[in-house]
Amino acid sequence: MDFTITKTTVSITGDEMIGYLRDAVSPTLDEVCGELHAGVTGTGSISIRKGGPGDITHGLDSDLEGAVSARDAYGREHLTAEQILTHDLSIDLEGKVRNDGVCSNTGWIREDNGLTSTSKSWREITGKTTIRTDSQVSFTDSDGQLSDVRAVIYGTEDFGVLGDLAPILTFPLTPIELHDFFGDESLEEGDKSNDDINWQSDWRWQVGGEINTAAHGLVYPITIFHFEIGRCLGHAVIDIQVKRGNPWPVKQEVDILIDKDEQTSDCNFFVSAGTQAALPEGSLRVIMEMTETSSNAGSTPVHWGTAYAGSPGVGEDVPTDKRQWGLAMPDESELRMFDLEEAVQCLMANHSTRDAALALDSGGYIWQAAWSQPTRSPEWNMSWVSDDDSSGWIILRSQGSSCSLIAEGDYEDGEFKWNRGAVPETLTLELLETRILSETRYPELNPFIDSGDNWDVDVTYAYRLSVSGESELLGMLPGGLGEGQVTIAGSRTWEDSGRDNALSFVMNAETSRMVAWYHTSLPAD
Repeated sequence: MDFTITKTTVSITGDEMIGYLRDAVSPTLDEVCGELHAGVTGTGSISIRKGGPGDITHGLDSDLEGAVSARDAYGREHLTAEQILTHDLSIDLEGKVRNDGVCSNTGWIREDNGLTSTSKSWREITGKTTIRTDSQVSFTDSDGQLSDVRAVIYGTEDFGVLGDLAPILTFPLTPIELHDFFGDESLEEGDKSNDDINWQSDWRWQVGGEINTAAHGLVYPITIFHFEIGRCLGHAVIDIQVKRGNPWPVKQEVDILIDKDEQTSDCNFFVSAGTQAALPEGSLRVIMEMTETSSNAGSTPVHWGTAYAGSPGVGEDVPTDKRQWGLAMPDESELRMFDLEEAVQCLMANHSTRDAALALDSGGYIWQAAWSQPTRSPEWNMSWVSDDDSSGWIILRSQGSSCSLIAEGDYEDGEFKWNRGAVPETLTLELLETRILSETRYPELNPFIDSGDNWDVDVTYAYRLSVSGESELLGMLPGGLGEGQVTIAGSRTWEDSGRDNALSFVMNAETSRMVAWYHTSLPAD
């Protein structure tokens, strides 16, 4: 289906909220602060690609014509339906800018910017869950400066509250797949979700009477809104027009407001607590209209609900050899020189009077550590916390059979809390890096971080432990919200052909589930 985008505006207030966008399209928005408004027009398309024989890797599944093999967060192959969404947009920007580092009332206008994007997503055919989304966006400002961003996201289950909000925000901005949303239900005038005892989603809907439109003939108008957003964060409303036989709406109008200040007294407690902690300060308002211009039905139905021979079994290829922590997360690397065990041993043996060593000797632990080679000699930047909640950091660099102390410092008192009881068991850094560097598991990430037999020399490889202080309230929360969580993070920066490149990835250290990876390419300073 091809569509146009008209009558579309995006308004952002609050410097923290703007900062998320500023980081992605630097230098265009470097001086923008306080307010940002965008007027958007353009075209787009959405389609399901019919896979060929080469897109199915398991021989026993060759009869499932049209399906496409794709890898999930663990690097396992599934049969999927591949959806392709494209946009070609013209964007006019205006807002406020800084003067002498202070946000002012000075106006700023930048018209005739261009944005093109291609987003591919793969939904597993049996369970109909999205296992991966690969979005590539190119933004060209009115001066011709090009910023490229690529984001590969493996579902949203590891993003917490922000992950819960992500599909809420992206769902209305993409032509809604009607069968996916409504299922096999036959809709009639007056039908509404409140009358359907099987309806479980926070998205609610009501069908209006059939109308005759000039552009698309007879259609049914349907109003969709998000119940919890309406109670807690503003509103999310979608008005669509549905034509019989069309898999997507022929018209879709969206009105979204996300603002923590819109919270009402009957807001769900868990939504309220999570969003207050996770969402940036400020507001986001999106008003959009999409209208179908052409549509072409495919000849091969998607094999939804079909089991297949190549499907990974429950728990297949998901490592379970988790370890308890000692003074730090277990490393045991045979790939990297100067692993974390060596660094800690050297700290305790050769720098035993330093605060870091004293903290570890009295029950403290290293909650965050990053391995890198800035001088081509491996080093660790280790952050520690002691049982009295004092905390700090220390950098040790490998030097022959010993190590040298490069720098150290303290964090503010109480900035990080000691909570050894909340430290979970994790996989080892060695096992996780082996999976990350596998060119078969993550073939498109691999060229950015692999030198052929080891990490690229510019890569930083790290972990971070997040824990909450014990309290009666946290003990009542569902889903382990009061427990520790350990994340693996890697990054690399480099310059190529006059452009600054940055690559980062995130993985769950307890499960080896890849969360996401990102690549940006921006004009060099």
